[in-house]
Amino acid sequence: MSNVENQVDEATAPEGAVASDAPSAAEAPAVSVEDLAQEVEQWKDHARRAQAEFENTRKRLVAAHADEVKRAGIRVVDSLIPVIDDIEYALSHAQETGNQMGEGLAAIHTKFLAALEREGVEVLNPQGQPFDSETAQAVAMVESSDVDPDTVVEVVQKGYRLGGKVLRPAMVAVSST
Repeated sequence: MSNVENQVDEATAPEGAVASDAPSAAEAPAVSVEDLAQEVEQWKDHARRAQAEFENTRKRLVAAHADEVKRAGIRVVDSLIPVIDDIEYALSHAQETGNQMGEGLAAIHTKFLAALEREGVEVLNPQGQPFDSETAQAVAMVESSDVDPDTVVEVVQKGYRLGGKVLRPAMVAVSST
C-alpha cells in the first residue's frame, strides 16, 4: 500500500481507529484441524493433571485427619492409664483388707477396661511369656529353675497398646538362669 493510500484510509477511518498493516480476515492464515486437535489434547492433559493433583491433595488431607484423630485417641487413653493404675491399686488394697468396696471397684474396673477395649486399647500382661523388649521393660531379674530363661515371671505394672503403638510398656521381672 502506498503512503498516499494509507493517508486516505486514515482520513476516512472512524475516529480512534488505527490503520494496521495486519492482513484482513480474508488474508489470515487458516488454523488447521490438527492444530486445534492438538490444543484440545493439551487442555485435556492439563485438566487430567489438575484432577490428579486434587485427588492427591484430598487423600493427603484424609490421611492427615485420620492421623490426628488417632493421636487424639492416644492422648486420651494415655491420660486414663494412671486412673486404671489407681483403680487397680485401690482394688488390691480393698481385697487385702476385706473391704466391701472391693466388689464395686472390681465392677468399675471391669467396665472401664471393657470400654477401653472397645476403643482398641489392648492390655499388655505378659505373665509367663517370653520377654519382648518391644512391649515390656525388665525392672528385675529373678533366678528361677522352674521356667525357661528370659521368661516373664512377674508383672509389676501392666502395659497398654493402642492401634499397634505401645503407650506404656509392661514393667516386668524376668527369669534368669
